Amino acid sequence: MLLSGNRMQSNVAQNLSVLRALEVPQSSISVRVSCHPSVVCQKPENFNKDVEEVISLGFNPTTLAFVNGLQVSSKMTKSTWEHKKEVYRRWGWTEDEILLAFRKKPTCMYLSEKNIVSKMDFLVNKMGWQPADLARVPGVLTLSLEQRIIPRCSVIRVLMAKGLLKKKFTLSSLLITIDSYFISRFVINYQETVPRLLDIFQGKLSLQELDFQFEEK
Repeated sequence: MLLSGNRMQSNVAQNLSVLRALEVPQSSISVRVSCHPSVVCQKPENFNKDVEEVISLGFNPTTLAFVNGLQVSSKMTKSTWEHKKEVYRRWGWTEDEILLAFRKKPTCMYLSEKNIVSKMDFLVNKMGWQPADLARVPGVLTLSLEQRIIPRCSVIRVLMAKGLLKKKFTLSSLLITIDSYFISRFVINYQETVPRLLDIFQGKLSLQELDFQFEEK
């Protein structure tokens, strides 16, 4: 047990020295060690391979995304990685778009096939966004479909149907922003015209009750 502990300490020391040599910020190292210590506990030869792989994919070691990408890379087998890529390809993502999404939000590769498909189906087929739009804002795919995506999109669908939105908004402004901003911008602003908009946002009133629905785009 003592030998195992000494070996682990040696692994951690060697792996952390690699990160520091790459000028990975101490703040990023601390986050990764505290949240996912197993990443830096692995054998140095395996750790070095993961580091080289992540760098080859275009990650900048000075960013937090680098250590997030390292975490995903170290936990995912090659077969699982290829399977996830194939799932995204079926939705029209190119190889470049898959790598772009991974660099921006590494955890998008952690999602299950069912999770990916359900969100892609809703956002592409029901809301009309292009798959390439989602590749540019992959963080959307890591949000809860039931708790974040559908409630907000329900509000947007009603406002669009009533002709109250005069311009096209980005995915980020609609889905990534915090609730207080979204409620202020898209709910409170239109409450006089659509009195039950807050009920729609909170799920107390369905679109069907207002004779609206999410149709195939």
